[in-house]
Amino acid sequence: MKDRHPQTFWFMLMLTLLAVMSVYYLFFSQPPEGEVARKDEAAPSAQSASNATGKEAASGEKGDVALRTARGDDAFALLRLEREQSRSRILEQYYSILNEKTGDKDAVATASARISRLEDLESKEIALEGAIKAAGYPDAVVILDEERAHVFVKANALSAEEAVKIIGIVAKEANLKGTDVTVTARP
Repeated sequence: MKDRHPQTFWFMLMLTLLAVMSVYYLFFSQPPEGEVARKDEAAPSAQSASNATGKEAASGEKGDVALRTARGDDAFALLRLEREQSRSRILEQYYSILNEKTGDKDAVATASARISRLEDLESKEIALEGAIKAAGYPDAVVILDEERAHVFVKANALSAEEAVKIIGIVAKEANLKGTDVTVTARP
């Protein structure tokens, strides 16, 4: 019985990633106005940046519809809210593993390490948003995961040079390759 808990955890994690990637595929399949196109060797298409459980992914689709219709500061506030809600749900799952009295020591250690990693990602996101704003943009939202970064910048459009500058800032701070950073301009 002890062995089923990690299997369930990994199954739910993979199911969550699949659901979130599906939502992001739908969201990014039609590039919004002002998105900077990059050369094929520059970066692959956008992938999952945040996590949600299967039930919450369905409700997340409603949030994506709202995000498509939101403009200006509202869109950035919605992006931040979705990022924070997603992280809160994930952290809640990890904290529940830590609080289990009969918890497996390996699962507790893994949960603790992941909590620490998520907190590090959150602090990097905040620092990167500040750095992008310092570069002259009125607002920015950065969504990091282990392998990718998605950057939403408040601008009508970005030139290739501006996108490369933002990619450089994010790639350096997040220790990612430039091809793993996606930049999107939003008015």
